[in-house]
Amino acid sequence: MSDAIDLHKYTGMQKFTDIQGGFFFWIPAGWKHMKIDDKGNSHFFTPNENRMDTGFLSEKRQLDFKVTKDDVPILKEGFINGINMLPKVQIEQVDETITDQMIGIEAKFSFKEEGQTRVRWMRLIYSGKSLLILSAIGTTLEEYERYKPMFFNIMMSTTFI
Repeated sequence: MSDAIDLHKYTGMQKFTDIQGGFFFWIPAGWKHMKIDDKGNSHFFTPNENRMDTGFLSEKRQLDFKVTKDDVPILKEGFINGINMLPKVQIEQVDETITDQMIGIEAKFSFKEEGQTRVRWMRLIYSGKSLLILSAIGTTLEEYERYKPMFFNIMMSTTFI
């Protein structure tokens, strides 16, 4: 019997904290973590040891301005326009959340690339002069569906510190 972890199933959760970015979330145990940039602002987590086509991406950016609820219509329009630039895109859902502490804009969509249907769930979370970009990435519809419960828990556990 092998002691290898089946990364398609939950075997536990581990807390990922980005002190510099000021946030944390819970990621499935055993997922590989890679820093995407030298500044440490972008992180990618994947259940696949040798592939980076399915997984979860987080990126923290500092803005030159504070985002307010008055900015939501133009931010949402730009977000949707950017998504619509993808080939054969189908937007399943767009939503927004506005609280005293944060503004969230999210979309679930699919598009065609290299003959495959790619699936994404993206959340943009604005808090003061900060933007946190979260993206659940499925290289195929099947891969996305397989990890969807895990993606949901990561998205919903994201907390600013």
